[in-house]
Parts: sequence; C-alpha cells; structure tokens
Amino acid sequence: MAHQFNVYIDESGDEGFAFDEFPKGSSKWLVLSALIVQKDHDVALRNAAAELRDRCGFQPKHVLHFADLSHERRTFITKEIASLPVCAANVIIQKQEIAQPDIFKAAAFRLYFYAVRLLLERVSWYCRDRARELRLEGCEARLTFEHRRRMSYESLKDYLNLLKGRPDDDPWLQLLLKDVSIHWPSIDVDGLKAVQKYQSAGLQLADTVASGIRWALEPHYGGHTEHRFAKTLKPVLYCYKGRYQSYGLKFFPKGLPDDDDRKHWVRKHYK
Repeated sequence: MAHQFNVYIDESGDEGFAFDEFPKGSSKWLVLSALIVQKDHDVALRNAAAELRDRCGFQPKHVLHFADLSHERRTFITKEIASLPVCAANVIIQKQEIAQPDIFKAAAFRLYFYAVRLLLERVSWYCRDRARELRLEGCEARLTFEHRRRMSYESLKDYLNLLKGRPDDDPWLQLLLKDVSIHWPSIDVDGLKAVQKYQSAGLQLADTVASGIRWALEPHYGGHTEHRFAKTLKPVLYCYKGRYQSYGLKFFPKGLPDDDDRKHWVRKHYK
C-alpha cells in the first residue's frame, strides 16, 4: 500500500555534553523536529518554499537555513509555515538534566537515536489518527532525514527494528525499549532516507521549526532567549485533545520547572 504522509526531520543543537568548554562548548538543548505533511499536499509545501525564497529576495536554489537568515526573515518564514497544511512535532532534550548521561555517551549517536524514537512515537500517533479522520487507506509515513556526516542510516534502520525487540541486562537496551509506543503501521522503516538540506524543501522548513523552538530555550543575543518563533508556530504544532505538551512539545527528561523564566511561553501558549 502506498504511503499517505511525508515526514521531514531535522534538528537544532548538538549531542555533546562538554558544556563548559567556552566558546565552543556543547549546546544545552537538542531539539529534533518533524514536519508532517499529507502526501497530496507535498507539492503545496514545495511551492510555498519557492514562494518564500522569492519574497525574501533569494535565488530559486537558495537554501533556507535558519542560522543564515536575518531576524526579520526568520520571523516572516516562521509565520508562513504556521499557515501551511502541515503538522509539527518536537522532541526537546535538556541535556544537563539527564540523570544517566554516561549511557548516552557510551556510543556515538545514542542521544540522537533516542530522540528519534521519541519523535517517531508522536509522528506515528498523529498519522494513525489523521488517517482515520480522513478515512485514508492506510497511515504509513515516509521519513526523510537531513543527512548527517559520519552517521549510518542503515544503523538507524537497525535501531528502529531493534525497538520492536525485548530488553536484556544491558542498561542501554533497558532504557531504549522501556514503554516504546510507536504505532508501527505508520512508520516505513525500509523507506527511510537521508538527503542534503538543499535537496528538500521540507527539510529546510523543518530546520526553521527546530531552530525556532530551541531559540525559545537556549540563550542568544547576550544571554536572552527569543520565544516569538515558538509562539508563532502554535497553529501547526501537534495538539491532541487540547494538549500540546507531550505531543507537539515533548520535553525529555522533564519539562521546565515553574520557577524557570522560560516557562512563561509554555504555560501561556501550550497548556
């Protein structure tokens, strides 16, 4: 059966734990974002990206990369994404709060892979429920990741297949396989692919989503955060029965405490 959804996955931040190595230390936050679009709307997504380039004064082949944009263009593009027929889910990892960081540091890409697991749970739920709502013949989603140097996507496929197994005495597997709730009919593991950002309009827009969420948490501009992007994206964030947290915004290992100043935008806009 043909797939019904396309999913574009990109990240903002890194997987390192060397927080004190200023000025090139690790980010304190890693955000992995999925932009989900019904297959029939994928052309509209590509056309929207082309129009955004044109309205920003860019050449047709210009890559929309959040880090390279002016603040005004970031704001404009984020607002336009919020009007598209897409759904966005985000896994937000506060690395300094992880209780057992050595588990993730024991092998390359463990933290990224674990974030993928959490993200695909949410992607699979959304595609399952959306397909039922639209009475589609199936709920399968095809995954496109931004290509990361030195990371094997065959290993990522093996990892996803491993999630269907059972833990043994390995603490990594115990953590990995605890309460896995991916709706597997929604996820096309074999069709997973990785491409460069310039090859995919969906990835370029997913980059804006991931970066916009991280900017609301990771200080920039002399120690200040910018929550405008996260707030603007609300119309397209995954919401289930009125809840955004744990769906459109999944914090790991826990959410922001109430006395954290950054909690105000979460509390106000994403109850």
